Amino acid sequence: MWLGGFVKLDNDAYHGRSLGPYGFSQLFKGNTDIQVEPGGSIWDFAAPSLVCQEAGGKFSDFSGKFSLTSHCGVFSNGLLHQRVIRLLNKK
Repeated sequence: MWLGGFVKLDNDAYHGRSLGPYGFSQLFKGNTDIQVEPGGSIWDFAAPSLVCQEAGGKFSDFSGKFSLTSHCGVFSNGLLHQRVIRLLNKK
């Protein structure tokens, strides 16, 4: 369902590929606006989701709901969060 939106986001966004921890550190430092994780488990998302929210950002799964068990996650500073969720769910 979200693959088409993810491909569009990947094509439209200025990004760099990185392993999760480095990408999260860039988000938390304010160097990036969003981190999209199309795969992962609860242990991959628990700590970064907490840090993200404590720093004033947002975390959700691709449906826009808080879930650590959906195997996907969107972490953001909040500015582009809903836009990315809409894009990921566009059919």
